[in-house]
Amino acid sequence: MRESRYQQCAAPGCFQHPRPCSRYCAAHYRRLERTRDLRGRVLRKGELKYPRAECLAFIEAHESHPAVAAALEYMDDLIRPSEKAGFLRREFARLRAAGATPKTMLASAMGLFFWAECNGHWEPGLRPFNDRCFDLNLGRALLGTVPAQTRITSSGKTSYVRVRPSHAEALGQNLRVSVGLLCLTSARKILKDSGWYAPDERGRLILEAMKSAPFDRNDEE
Repeated sequence: MRESRYQQCAAPGCFQHPRPCSRYCAAHYRRLERTRDLRGRVLRKGELKYPRAECLAFIEAHESHPAVAAALEYMDDLIRPSEKAGFLRREFARLRAAGATPKTMLASAMGLFFWAECNGHWEPGLRPFNDRCFDLNLGRALLGTVPAQTRITSSGKTSYVRVRPSHAEALGQNLRVSVGLLCLTSARKILKDSGWYAPDERGRLILEAMKSAPFDRNDEE
């Protein structure tokens, strides 16, 4: 077996031995393959339940807006039977058969932007809106509009039919380019209307004080 030319894992702060012919240890290699980011993670279904509900209400209230109408048409085109996107044709057919609608699909995509605005600043790997981990989660959020297909293994256990990370990432990248601006703007408006972005006078004064009198290392000595 060919040995790795690296002495330790290339992930920051990791001192484990790398896999053969790899820069990373087994744990970081699996995380990179599964989340597309060394520090990223895949969001759980329950984390998007509230954001989806808020975004669905927003979509229904602004259904006549030209951008929302165009996005709904885009979602309808995704699940309409066609020959494109062959590697996800099965998933789109599953969404269509399970009763997913353009509104619920758009709410799923918008919900991730909503979640990221609330939590993404504290989640390494999910903060930028154009990184690979975000695209992966965006694709998975849309495909998770309805429960994933299950199958019975040879041992009798029930397992979900998972979508390849590369396929979910490709779908998420397409969604971000196509409806990302609408989703981000809408998510921010929902949060602003709910008071999430309400100005805090004390916080503003603290920031102004930091700008006018930055800490100097010499002052601490």
